[in-house]
This record gives sequence, structure tokens and C-alpha cells, in this order.
Amino acid sequence: MHAAHSNPATHSAPAPAIESFPEGATLFAAGETALRFYILLGGSVALTKGNGPPVHLRGRHAFGIEGIINPSGTHPCTAIALEPCRVATYQADMVDDLLQNSPRTLQLILKGLAHVLEASWARLDKTHPGQMQTQFVGKIQTMGPGQWVMQDGEMSTEIYRIISTDKGLEVVKNGNQLAVITEPGEIFGEMAFLLNEGRTAGIRSLGNSVLEVYSPEQLISMLADYPDFSLRLVTTLAQRLAKTSRELAEIKGSMPTSAPSK
Repeated sequence: MHAAHSNPATHSAPAPAIESFPEGATLFAAGETALRFYILLGGSVALTKGNGPPVHLRGRHAFGIEGIINPSGTHPCTAIALEPCRVATYQADMVDDLLQNSPRTLQLILKGLAHVLEASWARLDKTHPGQMQTQFVGKIQTMGPGQWVMQDGEMSTEIYRIISTDKGLEVVKNGNQLAVITEPGEIFGEMAFLLNEGRTAGIRSLGNSVLEVYSPEQLISMLADYPDFSLRLVTTLAQRLAKTSRELAEIKGSMPTSAPSK
């Protein structure tokens, strides 16, 4: 994804194409190059993979985004219209722009991912009841007091998960502390990978911290194979989106209103 970035204050999100598909139509097939993703406007769609049970989507759900962020650039599943349906179609090169300028579209993307992950979690629970356990598939990294995990603006794409931390890790922007993250299991650093741009803030360990580090390729694998990790990532993104929306609302509410022109 290499879309040009514009100032969100003066730039509107790109408009999609509206398409209709008859019952039984294949919107995309597993293994195909992911050239676009979709938001369901009406009707229902089934997502199928191998011999597993399908995931049914109805209502406003985004789907097909996994193939775009997948390093292979291909769809991991097949999408079939269960009945006549209408979709909004977005080209792959619109994704960066939408993530930055359309919170509503991002919400729909997260909703669609969460729905698929919930279905995956239910299938895994039925297949392997009582056998879920914590597994470390990334590289383990220890950080001492004052050590930087990443610097603001740094061009790196690793994703981090907190295993333990005694004092937390601070999020720093322009020398100011924006937040302190302390919760084991919390994920950070994913936005540089998703948006294909530099780090938006620095992260520094305040005490002794143990982190699990994933490459972008491992993240894609984790999203497919570990529903608990995937659900945590989606939850993290949703919480950050909600926080940003609240802050924007507060800023807008504090701005003086202009007097009507005479």
C-alpha cells in the first residue's frame, strides 16, 4: 500500500464504487490477488476457507481487507453472495487514505474482522476445548529502565506485545508523555505496518519490561492461526479509534463558534 497521504483536515475520504451481485456470485476466491475490499450494504455473504464451516456476514460489514494487508497480496478465503447483495467497493490503494480520513470506514473494517475472529474462536473452542494456552511465537526482548523500544518517525515495522512490565512503557511525542501502557498482552507498534509509514510516537520502558516482537509476516500468520491474539489486536485498534474520536469531539467542542455574517 503506497497511497499518498494528505492532511486529514482538508482531505475527504475516497468514494467507493457501488456494485450488485446476484445470488451465488463469487466476489473473490481464495488465492486471488487482492485488488479491492468491500463493505456490505445489503444482502448477505459467506466467507469460506477449505473444508471449514462458512462465516456468514449480514448488515454493514467490511470484508476482503485481509488479502490487502497480507504480504502475499492474496485473499485467504472465498466470498460468495448468499442472496442478491449490494456492496461498496474500494480499490486497494485507497486503504491508507481511508484509515487516516474515514473513522467510520475503519469502524466497519474492525467490525468485520471481529465478526470473523469471533467465528474462528468458536470453531477453535469446539475443536480443541480446554486446550488453549499461552504460546510465544515471536522473539522475546527485554528492556531496561529508560530504554527506547522505538523512536518517533523511525521507519520500522515490528509489532510488540507486552509480556510483563513493572512500571509500564510511556508513549512519547515531541518530548511529551501521551500515555503509559502497562497491561500484559497489550499490543503496540501495529500502525506503522498497517499504514506503511514511520512510527507516529516513541515508546520507552519506564522500568524493566519483557516484550514479544513479531515481524509483519508473523503478524499475518498470527491473525490467521491465533484468534485470541487477533481479537486482542482488533480490541486495541477499536479502543484507540474510540479515544481519538473522543479527543476530536472535545477539540471541536472547545473551538469558538464564528458569529454569523451580516
